[in-house]
Amino acid sequence: VSTSDFDLACEEWLLMLEEDLKPYAILRVLGNSNVEIASLMECRERTVERKLKLIRDIWTLELQKIDEKC
Repeated sequence: VSTSDFDLACEEWLLMLEEDLKPYAILRVLGNSNVEIASLMECRERTVERKLKLIRDIWTLELQKIDEKC
């Protein structure tokens, strides 16, 4: 997989998210822990956990849709 293909795929997955969720997804993909994300986003760790669960739920639903098409 080329870098440009990977970048395009990441962009497509991020476009599925509301604007307020994107920073949490990006920070997680970059390897930050929940504690680190909470510090960077100036929120509680529990908020990070809720946001990341919502992101996982959105992406899981999308993967299920793709799987149903195959």
